[in-house]
Amino acid sequence: TMGELYAGAGIGRHTMLFVKIDRRIGVGIVCDGQLYRGAQGAAGLIGSLPVSYGTRSGSLDALAGSEMIQREGHAAAAEGRSALLADILRRTGEITAIDVSQAAQMGDAASATILTTTGHLVGQVVATLANALDPELIVLSGSLVQTNDTLLAAVREAVYGASHPLVTRDLRIIRSQMGSSGGLVGAARVASEALFAPDFLREWIMQ
Repeated sequence: TMGELYAGAGIGRHTMLFVKIDRRIGVGIVCDGQLYRGAQGAAGLIGSLPVSYGTRSGSLDALAGSEMIQREGHAAAAEGRSALLADILRRTGEITAIDVSQAAQMGDAASATILTTTGHLVGQVVATLANALDPELIVLSGSLVQTNDTLLAAVREAVYGASHPLVTRDLRIIRSQMGSSGGLVGAARVASEALFAPDFLREWIMQ
């Protein structure tokens, strides 16, 4: 989140949500140009929130994380619902979440359905945050988002559909362009802020 805020799409933004979709799903919250950390530094653990889809219910991590995508992709291959994934399973002996993501980008219907479900579930939770915080920008990150457009489109559909018109009027929902460099830039920013914090400098000088 810090990398995106200071070196990516968040430059000059005062309110932003940075959503990471992987095995765990989390969101970095920027308010008034500052990262909101919470009392224990654990703000944004939306993967623990309860969600439901059809007859299934559980945490967002369990129903929309990369482990679910991998599991559903393996089932689609084994049951013959995806010839593309079945071929990958025969050749490699396993199906990864990235395999499902790339298959969806290539037009595989079963894979697209899996990622659309993930995107809608994530989008429903993010829409709640959007209605509460009224962000200027929502940035999606993670290898799954980078490898196809289906997930991004599904999140957009859910957020725009479940948010107040005033919230979505100028809201942009995009994928991060920083890749792994976002974490490096963000870590450097966090370190520099800590080193040059007035209290730290005062104590260092006194010592």
